[in-house]
Amino acid sequence: MLLLLLLQLLLQQGGQICCVEEMFRGVDPVSGAEVMCHQCPPGQFLRQRCTAAQQSVCEDCPPGSFTALWNHISRCLRCGVCGRNMEETRSCSRDRDCDCQCKHGYFYSQRAGMCVRWSECATGQGVTAPGETRTKPVCALCANGTFSDQVSSESTCSAHKTCSAHEKAIIKGNSWHDAVCATCQEDQIKTKPRLNHD
Repeated sequence: MLLLLLLQLLLQQGGQICCVEEMFRGVDPVSGAEVMCHQCPPGQFLRQRCTAAQQSVCEDCPPGSFTALWNHISRCLRCGVCGRNMEETRSCSRDRDCDCQCKHGYFYSQRAGMCVRWSECATGQGVTAPGETRTKPVCALCANGTFSDQVSSESTCSAHKTCSAHEKAIIKGNSWHDAVCATCQEDQIKTKPRLNHD
């Protein structure tokens, strides 16, 4: 029974706190007396202030504007616009501004204060951690037995080609190019000296 009374008391107090947060102090334009006015909920703005005889009049935010909090402002806030190299992930609504993030291939740089293009890994390097909207790609030298022959912000190192049983490596692979294999016959054709018939 005591627990039930305590719970009821807490609920009543919570309701009072909620009501206080949704009210603001105003002044009656006729008498000059202080009045407690209702705030407007998110998605609306204060069209007309309250008086001693009438409560606040709220109105929906027009298209292209919003309010995200309980308020008593005279006009809604203008919806934001995504910046350069950004894309909209959620459109603006009456009670929430739009959400933006960097486009694919860009990340947000705190230093620049904008989305900048991912850095690219040089030949002989590969991406070890992909770029995201808030981080650039991480590059590292290709390990032994792997290579990367392109400048890229997304490619990883690839394993060297393994020559088959009837082939041999005529060019050994390194970090920036693959191994080149050839059959014995192809190797002879490539290495056979040209005869000069002149």
